Amino acid sequence: MLKVINYFKNNWRLTSLIIVALIFFISCSSFNYFTQKNDFVKWLSPDETANYIFTKLYGQQGQMQLFEKYNLLASDIIRPRSFRSDYGWLKPVSFLGMILVYGKLVSLTSYKVIPYLTPLLAALGIIFYYLLIKRIFGRRIAFVSALLLASFPVYIYYSSRSMFHNVPFMVFLLIGLYFSSLLPQNNLTRRDAPELISTKKIKKINPLNPPLQGGQYKKNPPSKGGLGRFKRIIFAALGGGFIGLAIITRTSELLWLGPVLLILWLFNFTKIKLSKLLIFICFLGLALLPVAYWNQVLYGSWWQGGYPEMNRSLANIGQASAKLVQNTISQTTQLASGKTILLESLRKIKDNIFFFGWRPEQSWQMFSHY
Repeated sequence: MLKVINYFKNNWRLTSLIIVALIFFISCSSFNYFTQKNDFVKWLSPDETANYIFTKLYGQQGQMQLFEKYNLLASDIIRPRSFRSDYGWLKPVSFLGMILVYGKLVSLTSYKVIPYLTPLLAALGIIFYYLLIKRIFGRRIAFVSALLLASFPVYIYYSSRSMFHNVPFMVFLLIGLYFSSLLPQNNLTRRDAPELISTKKIKKINPLNPPLQGGQYKKNPPSKGGLGRFKRIIFAALGGGFIGLAIITRTSELLWLGPVLLILWLFNFTKIKLSKLLIFICFLGLALLPVAYWNQVLYGSWWQGGYPEMNRSLANIGQASAKLVQNTISQTTQLASGKTILLESLRKIKDNIFFFGWRPEQSWQMFSHY
């Protein structure tokens, strides 16, 4: 009994957050529980409706398309919003990641759990947000940050609107970043906030070891051999897998997520062994394979999705990038024409990445007001 009391005394922040996460889940789930009927499930947006229909279809039948025979006579115009029709086959327009993940859970349980999966993920996101921030800034800041997240109106809104991609993407990313943060290997450790550092001689910090009082540090304990290495293999696999799930949930976020992951690796490449990096990449790739397969089945190409505009942008970016590389490595191109090709390629890439225009002043104004 004394051990239990001491455990909760030493981990009262995490225990409190588990209770907060449970309350958060019940609160967000109540929106769908009290508004949905057993004989008629309705949603408040076309995207949610489409995601629900295809999630249920995939979970029950393993399919992701419906046939509407009258579209053969009507030139594929009979379709709800957020659907596309190809020769009578109704297909999802949105990203397939959430449909695949939720659909798999439906196949193992029941389609009735669909409205409550996002609130459950959001509750887990609060816990993993605390764990991730604790590793960077310490327990106290992490605890306050997690409480702020649990009361953040946008997070509550998109957790209650449970068939949007936003919350699943963020939670998968948080979980992946947390497990990835366990990969770097250092020689010294700290448990609490950064301001507790007691000496300027400490250059490397590793939050994995037990703490000492007063912000003191100690060297790593003797390694347990294969057990420690096995744990890091698991961390690498989980980190890559969950970041892969985040990517397939909102693939368009790769525009900023890819550079961020590259920068994080560059800052830690000396601390992460090549074997762990390869495991991370392999499991990230495994998470992408189901979407690549269904893209091929539904849209005829493993890299194309249901958004025609995004497919067009990807094709334009690919062509412009290829021309840019070709111009860079070419030794025969004249300087003037090479500069013109370079500027044109960069302009095309910029126009396709910033599809709705490049207005930095407006972006800064919105950031300031926010």
